[in-house]
Amino acid sequence: MESARNEVLKVFEVMEGDKAKKIIESKPYIKGKDIKNLGVSPGPLYGELLDEVFKAKLEGRLKSKEEEISFVKNILRVGKENTSCC
Repeated sequence: MESARNEVLKVFEVMEGDKAKKIIESKPYIKGKDIKNLGVSPGPLYGELLDEVFKAKLEGRLKSKEEEISFVKNILRVGKENTSCC
């Protein structure tokens, strides 16, 4: 998943205009190690979380690494709330 995102970013690097710049600048600050530090086991969930961060950055909702970490924590919290059975 990460390599696909990098390939997309490389394509946008050759594009001109503000949209390409915004997309390039939207690359998440957080990495897999940051997600691991939140207690998430390595796996496909990393890519899903990073994709959600990327989308939120494109929308201008996240400006810093701290905001990204809080955003991921919230996704994980909501996910746990939605899967608790009792």
